[in-house]
Amino acid sequence: MAVNKNTYNTLREEFIQSSNNISKEITPTNNINDPNDITLSKTVYGKTNAKKILDEEFTEFLLQTKNYKEFFDLYDSFFYDIPKSTHESFIHESKNYLGYPFSVGKGEIVKELEEQLNNLQQQIDSIERHHPLIPNGSVLGSRDLYDNRKYLLQSNRKRLIKDTEIFYLIKTRFKITKSNNEFIIFIPGNGLNEILDGPPITTPDEIFVGNDIINTYYG
Repeated sequence: MAVNKNTYNTLREEFIQSSNNISKEITPTNNINDPNDITLSKTVYGKTNAKKILDEEFTEFLLQTKNYKEFFDLYDSFFYDIPKSTHESFIHESKNYLGYPFSVGKGEIVKELEEQLNNLQQQIDSIERHHPLIPNGSVLGSRDLYDNRKYLLQSNRKRLIKDTEIFYLIKTRFKITKSNNEFIIFIPGNGLNEILDGPPITTPDEIFVGNDIINTYYG
């Protein structure tokens, strides 16, 4: 029987469409009376249905990205379950990475704390003290007629001016133009005694020294 071209194309499209949509289970027949007979079955999908039903993405094989926060969350959760040797290994590797020695002895810790304490004490000693009435930089003298000693008040301590040359040098450096009786503050002897002594001034280089030296003087 002859088939014209249009009929052939129609039949061909119907066959392709049916093969794409086929989805059925094929089960071979078997002998139920024979215990050695095993039933096999398979499901056959057409091209179109296979694309719709079957998953073509294999997500189970993808590598999951982790971050350091997840690591530390797990580390905190199992902290006390981790062997001490593992903790020591972590410390060792971290110290090596940071460039520090693996172990810090108690002696080194004590030494570091002592240095911090000394630095803190030096900062405290460097704070300038003040007399409630007399400003620092004043020259003090006694009202006692038989006491000609003069003192420079620094950080609320009286520093003995050893000789007249140093006295006039101080007067020049402080740009004092008044007469001695006008700029020297004369106070009773017992008032002078209440002011702590500072290091005496014996040379020009000793006029200006740090407050830490003055405040820690026990001579």
